[in-house]
Amino acid sequence: IHYIGSGLVFFAVASHLTQNAVTGGTGLIPRRLRDLGEAIGELFEYAGIFGPEGAVFHLSLPKALRQPIAEILKSFGLAPPKRLGKFLPAEKVMSYTPWAIIVTVMVVTGLVKAARYLYPIPPTFVATMTVLHDLFTAIVVIMLLIHVVALTVVPRNWPLLVSMFTTRISRKHVAQWQPDWMKDLEKAERESAPRAELEMAP
Repeated sequence: IHYIGSGLVFFAVASHLTQNAVTGGTGLIPRRLRDLGEAIGELFEYAGIFGPEGAVFHLSLPKALRQPIAEILKSFGLAPPKRLGKFLPAEKVMSYTPWAIIVTVMVVTGLVKAARYLYPIPPTFVATMTVLHDLFTAIVVIMLLIHVVALTVVPRNWPLLVSMFTTRISRKHVAQWQPDWMKDLEKAERESAPRAELEMAP
């Protein structure tokens, strides 16, 4: 069962890397320090510091209390982005990057543990790899729980929870909450329309 699961993980990693290599998709990779500030800002937004829209169950602090705190956070660059693109800053910094590290460690340590059946590897080294493998297995469970909780307690994120199973998200949600992504989609549609008309022309 473990090796079947490992095979599925290998397939998922290979599929993800191949897709992004072919499409040039690197949008989930943090590229600037500002991503970190906006990701931390999103966490404060969940706490209701920046209003009810992105807060847990729409519960925000009283305006008289949250406004001064929000201004202080903004002065340090710790604020959610005003306009969201396809990927949220918290998604880049606190989800994708940790998952990339976790999966890499799991794969490398797992390969070492499997290779001991084919090659002579010092037992102490294998034991170290086993400890790391088990430790990161526990981290996987914790990360998964955090990931699901972050999606379920914030109503604005509920469509994203559905998209985990359907791989799709409504155009209405994108237009309302991720306008920069909507702008990119509309631009791509305008650019592809003339090509489609040329292909259909006799």
